[in-house]
Amino acid sequence: MYVAHIDESGKGGPVFTVGGLSAKAEQWMIFSDQWQHVLDEAPSIPFFKYSDRQGLSEQAHHKKIDGLIEIINSLVARGDLGLIHVGQYKAFFRGKIGATFDNPFHQGYMHIITQCAIHLPDPNGKIDFVFDQIDDTQYLELLDAYRRFKEICPDPAVKRRFGQEPIRRDDKEVLPLQAADLWAGLMRHAYEGDRGAAAYLKKITVPNRCFVWDEEQLAELWGRSKARTPQLGLGF
Repeated sequence: MYVAHIDESGKGGPVFTVGGLSAKAEQWMIFSDQWQHVLDEAPSIPFFKYSDRQGLSEQAHHKKIDGLIEIINSLVARGDLGLIHVGQYKAFFRGKIGATFDNPFHQGYMHIITQCAIHLPDPNGKIDFVFDQIDDTQYLELLDAYRRFKEICPDPAVKRRFGQEPIRRDDKEVLPLQAADLWAGLMRHAYEGDRGAAAYLKKITVPNRCFVWDEEQLAELWGRSKARTPQLGLGF
């Protein structure tokens, strides 16, 4: 059984990023012990968040990141990322479907869920999903979309890979979610031109795939959506 831990970066910004890291359940247990060890090394921090140095010097913060990336490389089986240009997304979808689709949150999460299943390292395995804490409305709508996708997934092999329904957990307690935060944060900052983040991103060597929803890709997505449901163009 594989488990994918999923987190996002860039709410309210020009680029919204969702990242998922997949590994076998037993690997995540080893991962958590090693991750905690790095957190406890002096100067210790209670948890890791890429955007919050928690009083560490820049040098100490970078040393933590180096140690944590080593753990990702040694124990994570795969990484998946999706970046959505928010302005372009809203130009196509805002006000056309419903409040759920007025921002890219729903699209980003569902994209990563499907990609984690499609590219599962063991094609005969199953995968569960763990989200960082998200509000009830977003979570319930994602659950509904997850259930529907499992029903209509056109590829029987992929359909069989979906395990239990996604759950929410606190990233201060579930340490692999902190790794997903680092993964998504590094990608977003690197994409926005942060050379330091780009250098760190290159150190992550697990097999991975990143998909960018820019204007061209979003236009194609909108076209497919309208072809399936012509009423979308009327704003219903």
